Amino acid sequence: MHIRGEIMVNVNLGTPYEIILENAIKQGYAGNSTEAIRQALLVYEKELEKREEVMCLNVVGKINRYI
Repeated sequence: MHIRGEIMVNVNLGTPYEIILENAIKQGYAGNSTEAIRQALLVYEKELEKREEVMCLNVVGKINRYI
């Protein structure tokens, strides 16, 4: 059953990514793999926002050159 706002995912990430998750947990950055993935998604979202901002600034800069 799917509850609105909740996505259940069972994914085989592969050994390299599982090692990264294990290291994050061992180093105390996350309590479990779910928490580590949530944190990674938040960081990724911020990175995407930064890239979008840079792209918008580049477009504005190009427009300003033609004005």
